[in-house]
Amino acid sequence: MKKALIVATTTSFITDFELSDIGILQDFGYEVHSASNVNINNRSDSYNRLNAIGVVQHQIDFSRSPFSLSNLIAYKQLKRLLKEEHFDLIHCHTPVGGFLARLSARKKKEMKMIYTAHGFHFFKGNSPIKNCIFHTVEKFCAKYTDALITINNEDYEAAQKFKLRNSGKLYKINGVGINTDKFAAVDIDIAKKRTELGISQDDIMLLSVGELIERKNHIVVINALKNIDNPRLHYFIAGCGILEENLLKKIQEFNLADRVHLLGYRTDISELCACADVFVFPSFQEGLSVALMEAMACGLPVIASKIRGNVDLIEEGKGGILVSPFRTEEFKDAIMRLSNDNSLWEEYGAHNKEAIKKFDIKVIKTIMEEIYKG
Repeated sequence: MKKALIVATTTSFITDFELSDIGILQDFGYEVHSASNVNINNRSDSYNRLNAIGVVQHQIDFSRSPFSLSNLIAYKQLKRLLKEEHFDLIHCHTPVGGFLARLSARKKKEMKMIYTAHGFHFFKGNSPIKNCIFHTVEKFCAKYTDALITINNEDYEAAQKFKLRNSGKLYKINGVGINTDKFAAVDIDIAKKRTELGISQDDIMLLSVGELIERKNHIVVINALKNIDNPRLHYFIAGCGILEENLLKKIQEFNLADRVHLLGYRTDISELCACADVFVFPSFQEGLSVALMEAMACGLPVIASKIRGNVDLIEEGKGGILVSPFRTEEFKDAIMRLSNDNSLWEEYGAHNKEAIKKFDIKVIKTIMEEIYKG
């Protein structure tokens, strides 16, 4: 039987984004294996979900930090795994997983090596030194890559300068795909859900989805709300992370405890989107955000940072408002504009609901089938 290996830094990444690809490979007759670190996010449910669909799992002690010396251990573990197992295809993801997988398999030309860049670590607005380092690494790894998949225009243009192995191919696809039908047809009692969240039908609900980490930049929205005197305006953040305590301190300091709500890890994102009035996405860095795509599929208007990935999804003045992730005042103005003109909610939301259809999982699945066949 043919064997395929999916590599990513965390097991939760695979269950969150790669189940469709696993299904394709299994339909093509592959025995699918995974190599990841199940311990990083403490998501035992991810391990169990992969077991349930017959994926053979291998624990690799990846660290999220590209500069962590513990990745030397992960490299050795991957080398051993590739020696013990004879994979026909490797599909790697995430910066650390993608780098170590290609480095480990660089001499095994018989394996087809596919790498999906979910957002290069070099990008416009990043530190020039970091950009130089990560660009050099990706250029080096491209020599051991047979198929390089990018998911936004900025990365696609950058990758055109890379030289892939043999007659390798560069692709640009619309992300990992989402089930637009699922998010477009959420059937819940919105009044009841809002009551559970502690707000009324007359309140304005802003929603963000993402880890409480610096890259997601939730603080800029909290800073903006500090300067908006509107008790009907509520900001909900679904996600957990290392900045939770810091954000709570700021919320208390700004007397926003009644208006800013940290929801923690949630499994009801589609319901939260159905209840919300405006989706706010202030990240410093993205590849092509699934959370943003899901909000669009729900028909939400968007306020988003004007960065790579977001500009591929949101059309300024048609689906939302794009602002600098560094400028609190721009977020304040955008929030106040949408708060005072809810006719834009329907206009922007309807545009997003239509625009997101080309990012549907069925469209992406057809493209991935061709890539795996190629």
